[in-house]
Amino acid sequence: MTIKELNKRKVPIVVIDKALNQYDNVVLFPEKLTEANEVLKELRLPKNLSLPSKKLIAAEPIVKYGKK
Repeated sequence: MTIKELNKRKVPIVVIDKALNQYDNVVLFPEKLTEANEVLKELRLPKNLSLPSKKLIAAEPIVKYGKK
């Protein structure tokens, strides 16, 4: 693939090194993990918080493409 073809692509090509798989189930920063878990325990969400309805998530697109 040439540089011009790479520049025309809308999605970048990313190659992830397979050697990083050795870190899959390893905690690299245990102090930060402990601190984050403590913050999450103390975190309180507002009582009036509601999740979006499924109708909004699964709604049909308003704009339809194609000929009229």
